[in-house]
Amino acid sequence: MPVLYVAGRRISTRAGLWAAALAAFNPAMYYYSQEARAYALLILFSAAAIVLWQRVLEQPEKPRLWLWAGMSILALLTHYFAVFLFVPETIILAKRLGWRRVLTPVGAVVLVGIALVPLALRQRADGKTDWIEAASLTSRIAESAKQFLVGLYGPLEILTAVAAGLLAIGAILLLLAVGEEHERRGARDIAPWAILIAAGLGVARAPRVGTMLGVGLSVLSLAVIVGVNAIPGYQRDDWRSAAHALPARTAGRVIVSQENAMLPLSIYLPALHEARGASVSTRELDFVALRRRRSVGSPLPPVVPTKPPPGFHLVGVHRTESYAVSRFLAPRVTTVQDATLRRASGESTGEVMKQH
Repeated sequence: MPVLYVAGRRISTRAGLWAAALAAFNPAMYYYSQEARAYALLILFSAAAIVLWQRVLEQPEKPRLWLWAGMSILALLTHYFAVFLFVPETIILAKRLGWRRVLTPVGAVVLVGIALVPLALRQRADGKTDWIEAASLTSRIAESAKQFLVGLYGPLEILTAVAAGLLAIGAILLLLAVGEEHERRGARDIAPWAILIAAGLGVARAPRVGTMLGVGLSVLSLAVIVGVNAIPGYQRDDWRSAAHALPARTAGRVIVSQENAMLPLSIYLPALHEARGASVSTRELDFVALRRRRSVGSPLPPVVPTKPPPGFHLVGVHRTESYAVSRFLAPRVTTVQDATLRRASGESTGEVMKQH
């Protein structure tokens, strides 16, 4: 938030304050602030790179160029998507200063990017991007715009996204209509969404209108955050509670769940591994399912089978808004086909796991 304030302040103090406020209330920022993954760090490094880039435009000295390049390298090492800010920043710098002055620091960033190519190819070969590539480019672009406005997932997200989008467009139109030349010029150079909107909210000639739009956008964003926190179905996958709903460690039991379930479940259930082969032998079968998120509409409730596979009987079913667990026991060790378990779970790509 302080870094975004500094970035917005290059336009005006009011724009800086609104940039910090939009960051404070943004549902996507709130979501990623709770994670140990690299996204929050990417935002920090990218925002800092923008501030340094602004200073290069104001005073194109070599030390400032290298500071910007160094921060861009940190952002790129944090996440590949930093390139989407680095490329337009580079183009603008080259147009203003000439390629000769920026070639060496830009080349340093490019060399780091080239060094990351083997890692990116390995991650792609491991299937780590399959879930992204399953969606069309059009849907990904639309989803990105929605996430910038109202976060990754929340109640009434179509309605809140449209309302937030109208408020954001109102801020941009306000900037174009009554913004002073230095405000429009500063906003034209700054592509990041929060600072661009903040420039409109902070227009000096229409402070009341800008304040009304900004307060409306902040209140709407806060309502989304409160809604997500209040409704379990909209929160993160609750693998911990699902694992704890199972009885204490039972050697030899088989657990059937959705695709990619083994990694989170293995954190709470030790000695869990993939069951290989066309069949498994066990006395206990446990089915675990989470609620299903949808691009449009509320999440679907978790569904687990209640009809026992041959040789087993139902022991019990535990359901919540976030997850469901059904347990089956057999009087003796019984062999069950892998295909039968997947069919019962309704997950053709699900995982069959065994605990030792």
